[in-house]
Amino acid sequence: IESIQQKNLLESHPILINDEQYIIDGQHRLKAAEFLKTPIFYVIDPTLGEEDIPRLQTQKNWEIKDFLRYYRGYKPDYEFVSKVCEDFKLSPQIVFVIRACTGMQNANAQFRKGNFSIKKDKVKLRNCFKHLCEIREAVKSFRTELYITAPALHAIFSIVKDENYDHQIMMYKIDKYRDN
Repeated sequence: IESIQQKNLLESHPILINDEQYIIDGQHRLKAAEFLKTPIFYVIDPTLGEEDIPRLQTQKNWEIKDFLRYYRGYKPDYEFVSKVCEDFKLSPQIVFVIRACTGMQNANAQFRKGNFSIKKDKVKLRNCFKHLCEIREAVKSFRTELYITAPALHAIFSIVKDENYDHQIMMYKIDKYRDN
């Protein structure tokens, strides 16, 4: 519904039905068009049957990484997120990086719409991600089985972005107090 409201592409993506008027592909588009009371476009193909339904299920909802890949080529803030994810091996935690860059819980929605923007100092942000990943690697060097969860990443990030944070002291304490 939201997609059709933004730009109605139903005419170029018609619903496929067979000669018995059984919907083979497009039942969600049909329901959305009915709800929005917009014209419904369809193609009757008598060669289609129920066995064709799985073959036509090629579309999938975009994941956050798909939006990143799409927008990074021409939106600098998306390029920044992409570079941070790549440089610091944070690609599985794209959502964490997006939220850390803005501090906003709803940043994902803006990111998906192409309206994502970073108002924070990118040099400082990059330095925080660098420190975060140095901490992660230091801990993993003696706790190899440890997986650092998203909440833990958020907690560590909140420490490293503090203006009183001293990275040398943190790294010293991680090394000295490994068992703690």
